[in-house]
Amino acid sequence: MWNAHAAALWARFMLRLRRTIAAAAGVPQRLLSQVVRVSYAKVAEYQQRGLIHFHAVIRLDGPAGP
Repeated sequence: MWNAHAAALWARFMLRLRRTIAAAAGVPQRLLSQVVRVSYAKVAEYQQRGLIHFHAVIRLDGPAGP
């Protein structure tokens, strides 16, 4: 069941991350893209027990770049 929903769980994590960053910055979520750009690289691997495990590097940049 976990593997079948891994993509949806990642999407919900990213949504929650953007909401948390917006709240911490004190801006509405719809204006977050004007304050910060969230980018990431992720790799999904199968663990020995057969479950998907994510590794991610998440980067926050200002609107003008790094």
